[in-house]
Amino acid sequence: MKLSDWAKKQGVSYLTTLRWYHAGKIKNAIQIDTGTILVNENRNFDDKTKKVRICLYGRVSNNNRKQELNYQIDRLINFTNSRGSEFVSIKLKLI
Repeated sequence: MKLSDWAKKQGVSYLTTLRWYHAGKIKNAIQIDTGTILVNENRNFDDKTKKVRICLYGRVSNNNRKQELNYQIDRLINFTNSRGSEFVSIKLKLI
């Protein structure tokens, strides 16, 4: 996708995305021989995929809802695994 189209999709101006590209903030973009800057939305030009490390946090309002806390954490773990990320720690809180 061209950088101008990607900018529209992101809701920012073309000049902002051009500055981001030159600053190296858009890691999934390349410039072809004609000067056109292309952005790969799949983010894997170099096939070096990085796992995102996540801390899961769940909380409930009282001790009667402790079962809901387990349900929350199960849902968060399933979501994290479906995205290919890894969770580093789990924080639980009873208020």
